[in-house]
Amino acid sequence: MKKPSAIILAFIVLVLVNFSCKKDNPNTFCDEERSNYLQVTDQEGYIHFSNQNARYTISLDILPSIAGNIDSFNSGYVCELPAEYRKEGMKVRVSGTLKNFNDNEDIDAAIGGEHPYFFDYTSITPATSN
Repeated sequence: MKKPSAIILAFIVLVLVNFSCKKDNPNTFCDEERSNYLQVTDQEGYIHFSNQNARYTISLDILPSIAGNIDSFNSGYVCELPAEYRKEGMKVRVSGTLKNFNDNEDIDAAIGGEHPYFFDYTSITPATSN
């Protein structure tokens, strides 16, 4: 009688371990091939951390259709952000390429009005306040 319960217990442990493991390799976010959306040059933005997606973002107000609109903005999710820039609300100037997320990627808008993109930035510097 003890043998079947040990087998059932081992099966349950295997099932739990399988479901608790993260399916995606964390580096795949950085290495994924994506199509270009928009080239950004010396654009002002703000650093944020998306708790929902567990990633740093740089919010950008760049498209003429949404420029100055407080209800809509672009978020560039970044792969690696230097430690000195990991400050909520920090104003920065950036250049790089916004890229479309693929259909298989599970990145949703963290808040209403957000348009999420992957941001392959090539330069980032602190912005001076006006």
